[in-house]
Amino acid sequence: MLLAAPALAAPGEDADVRRTESSCVVREVVGPGDIPLPRALTAELLDRPDLCAFLARRHGLAPYTARVLGPGLWRGDDGRGTTGTARLVENAPSRRVYYAEGEHRSSAFPTVRARVVVELYLVERPVPGGRGFTRATARVCVSPESAWAAGAAKVLRPFVRAVVRHKFTRALSVAARVGRVAADAPDVFAADLAAFPDMTPAQKARLLAALRSRL
Repeated sequence: MLLAAPALAAPGEDADVRRTESSCVVREVVGPGDIPLPRALTAELLDRPDLCAFLARRHGLAPYTARVLGPGLWRGDDGRGTTGTARLVENAPSRRVYYAEGEHRSSAFPTVRARVVVELYLVERPVPGGRGFTRATARVCVSPESAWAAGAAKVLRPFVRAVVRHKFTRALSVAARVGRVAADAPDVFAADLAAFPDMTPAQKARLLAALRSRL
């Protein structure tokens, strides 16, 4: 990992995760999406959502923005109505668990504020004679915080489900395309990394070395 790892509790011991799971209105599985990088390298990128957002903007893939608030804590904006903070709860080689709080604004409904738990599963798939890829699947649990949303859960559920599926399907697609740049054009990725302002030269060198050693 490129940042100091936060102190993590097991998801079942995290009060925010338990509270969200107990009041979940929508549960959705999104994916799988295939990222053309080995699992360890995919995880390195996932641990820097600010870098992934920068790469997505630089290559015209998505208007994402993200900034690091602290180890394992980020604030993000997808540029299309959804903003919030996300906290890493579990960091395992094949699984990440995140707790998020945010809101979604649209013309269809008043602003929806919600708590979200995301379980992201990463399974490395070897390819005979090739470098392999990582299959990513997200399990998402959403619990609305808005009083009107909680009261209108039955009406709201199809809308929230559609938003979750759209947002996470797009995120997996963007991750796959960012991974494709890193895998197929490492020199381009190196230039992208050089232009990214929020990593030290040592962090950039470590990520590039990891990329070149695993492809």
